[in-house]
Amino acid sequence: MKTHRMPGQPPDNRATNAQVLSLPDPVLVALSIPGIDPSRFGAVIEAFGPLPIDGQVELVNRLIDARGQYLVHRMSDCDSETAQGVRRERLDDIGKAAGRLLRLLHRDEADPQPWNAHPAATLALPQLCRTGLQHRPNQIWDPPLGLSLLGVMLADLAEVGTQAEAVFQARFSKKHGGPRREGLTPATGLVEQLIEIYGAMRARHPESGPPLGFGKRLVKFVRAGLTFAISTRTIWLDGRPSFEVAFMETDLALPTRVTDNAIRGAFQRRRTQIKVK
Repeated sequence: MKTHRMPGQPPDNRATNAQVLSLPDPVLVALSIPGIDPSRFGAVIEAFGPLPIDGQVELVNRLIDARGQYLVHRMSDCDSETAQGVRRERLDDIGKAAGRLLRLLHRDEADPQPWNAHPAATLALPQLCRTGLQHRPNQIWDPPLGLSLLGVMLADLAEVGTQAEAVFQARFSKKHGGPRREGLTPATGLVEQLIEIYGAMRARHPESGPPLGFGKRLVKFVRAGLTFAISTRTIWLDGRPSFEVAFMETDLALPTRVTDNAIRGAFQRRRTQIKVK
C-alpha cells in the first residue's frame, strides 16, 4: 500500500532517521523552543553532509534565524495597514525594553550571564512558576530552565530590535507611474538566505562536501531548508494551533512552487552580488 505525504513533510528514509537519532542535545534544545520536528533538521543534515557537533549547532541556529526572518516578512506582507516606519520604531522600542529587562534580571547589569542572576529574580522563580501554572495548567516550567529560557528569549529580542531597519525595509519607492514594489518576496528572500547559509557552512566545514556551486546538492539542501522553515507546532501550549500557521506558506517546499530554475536564479543573483562587492 502506497502512503502519501503531506506537502512539505520530509521523506521517511533511513538516512534521515539515523540523523535524527544522532542529533546532539544542544540541537534538540534549539529545535524544541520553536517546536520544530527534529526529522526536518535531520533531512537538512542528510542533504548537506556530515558536520561536527559545533557545526550542527551553528547550522540549526542559522536555519532558525532564517525561518524567523521569513516569518516576520510574511507577517509584514499580511499586515497592510501598518506603515513600515511604525513597525521599525515599535520593534526598536521592544528591543530596547527587552534589553533593559535582561539587565534587570542580573546582579551586574553589565554582565547578563545565566550564572549572574539577581536574587530578586531567582528567589521569585517558584512563585512565578506557580502563577504560570494557575494560568496555564498544562505548562511545565522548571524554575532554573525557565530563567535560562527567559534570558535567552530576551537576549534574542534585544538583538532583533537592533536590526529593525533590516527587518522592516522600505519596499516601495516613487518612480514613473507611481509607487512600485521593490525587494524580495518572503519566499525568494528565504531561498537566497538558504543559499547563503549553505555557502557559509561549506566554507567553515570544507570536509562536509564540495564547495558552493549550483547542482543537485544545493537544490536538495534548499528544499530541505524550505521544509524546515515552514515547520510549525501542531498544538500550542494552551491547546490552540500556533499563530505561525496563519503565515506559513504550506506549499513552499513543493517543486511546483519553488522550481529548480528559481533556485538557480537566486544562486546567480547571489554570485553577482558577491562579485559586485
